[in-house]
Amino acid sequence: MEENPSGDGASQPQTPLPYKLDWYQTETQVVLTVLAKNVESDKLKITFTNSEISMLLAFKDGTVIDRNIHLENSVVGERCAYKIFPTKIEMRLPKLQGVHWVKLESEEVQISKPVRNWDKVVSEIEDDKLEGEAVLNSLFQKIYAEGSDEVKKAMNKSFLESGGTELNTNWDAVSKGKVSIKPPEGMEWRTWDK
Repeated sequence: MEENPSGDGASQPQTPLPYKLDWYQTETQVVLTVLAKNVESDKLKITFTNSEISMLLAFKDGTVIDRNIHLENSVVGERCAYKIFPTKIEMRLPKLQGVHWVKLESEEVQISKPVRNWDKVVSEIEDDKLEGEAVLNSLFQKIYAEGSDEVKKAMNKSFLESGGTELNTNWDAVSKGKVSIKPPEGMEWRTWDK
């Protein structure tokens, strides 16, 4: 059964997710595999409860996925564990009861969503009745405050080295060398002493 949020009968094109879930079970445990390449293992966060798995997957291209998996049956949360491999993350979930699981998740449709909906962030800032440059400043402050250490380093380095003409959140791009000065079209960059 496919979910169609518009309800108009037309199928909506969806961006393919950068991972797939696969699972199997024995009498005593469920083994869940997240098939994903280019996951940044230092930013990976997985937590377990008896009924849910929370995953935060950060990919090297900047994509971040926040996903909660509501399990069909209960597991022993404190004994759940995971291992990271180059192309997958493998989780071992000890069953609370030795019952056969018909499916992994308790809900038929599970949606993965990006951590940040920037359109919503901008509309929240606009709702604060800010205008002009104040909207941008508020947005940049919010990105900086909620960003990882790498995002903060990238923003600082790009802004300082470019003389305020570039603000970049991608540390992989910014760390490769000096960020060049890019004045707006029709303008020329000059230092104060000229």
